[in-house]
Amino acid sequence: MKIIIVLFFPILLLAQTEDDFSIRILQDKRMENSPALYSHLASQHERERELALLAIANIQDTSAVDLVVPLLSDDSPKVRSMAAFALGMIGKPKAATALFRRLSVERNDKCMAEIFNAIGMCGTIDDLKHLVKLSESFPAKWKPHAAVSVMRFGNRKIKDAAATKYVASMLTDNASLLNATYALMRISDTTIIKKNHERLLELARNGSPLIRMWSTTMLGAIDDDASLTKLLALAKRDKDWRVRVNAVRALRTKNKFRNEMLSLLADKNEHVALTAMTSYDAMTAGETNFKDSTKVISILSSNAHASSVKEEARKYVAKKLGEQAIPLIGTWKSDQAYISAQRVRALNG
Repeated sequence: MKIIIVLFFPILLLAQTEDDFSIRILQDKRMENSPALYSHLASQHERERELALLAIANIQDTSAVDLVVPLLSDDSPKVRSMAAFALGMIGKPKAATALFRRLSVERNDKCMAEIFNAIGMCGTIDDLKHLVKLSESFPAKWKPHAAVSVMRFGNRKIKDAAATKYVASMLTDNASLLNATYALMRISDTTIIKKNHERLLELARNGSPLIRMWSTTMLGAIDDDASLTKLLALAKRDKDWRVRVNAVRALRTKNKFRNEMLSLLADKNEHVALTAMTSYDAMTAGETNFKDSTKVISILSSNAHASSVKEEARKYVAKKLGEQAIPLIGTWKSDQAYISAQRVRALNG
């Protein structure tokens, strides 16, 4: 006689209640102005209100702004935080007024961070200027959030010199340094970057690999000997591969470093070697001859390189030499079918 053991598992582990499941179904329909979804905003259960707001955020339901705004004052910090997140994701400028109003009374740190973020995602240029004006009275702990808000405006091509200068002023504030460096890198204002050149050189030696990485990206916008020397040193020797990759990428337009870039093709770190290959390709984009064919082709016969690096070398040689490359790149044996397809695409590109 066979013994059959039946195990029962929840249909959806994430859907802990029937209401959770209902909200997710409504979200999947991606319908704006859904009374069924909106009804969950008035639920007595914190989790239900929070999930409904998340669904509205994911749908980016522009019809829901007026219904979401009151939840900025909800008793639950989780709900208030999600309400701010939803308004940011929806991105309607009229929400900024309510967000600023809540900013003046909110005391929960997570909610505060989401409010600043949402203002940057939905506000206008006037809202950005208003934010900078208010910043004179901001407590120190708000500054990192304000930096992210300015960055969010910048991502939407809404920029203001005074706002960018405000973010740059935080580069000397350790509490705000991480957010400020990231924000300034994303805003990418070359004028402000050049004015903070010396500070960025210092930050390229910072103990945080993230700060070094973002500073490295900004140094690439400054074409002077000190910056280029620092970038080359970081590309070769930084202990974090992400910093090295950003440094190599920042040097991609500096043709005088082509020999150094060639040497990095043999780097033991696959990410660095791949970035060096694409950067070297950019350096030689306008050349009709192929000066360094021997050096690049040598990669194909080396056992020290990852297959992905070899494949980038194959495509580069094919692009430069056309049909003449076939005998050269065909000597590297591989059982990966897609490589042949990439080679043909490179030859015909």
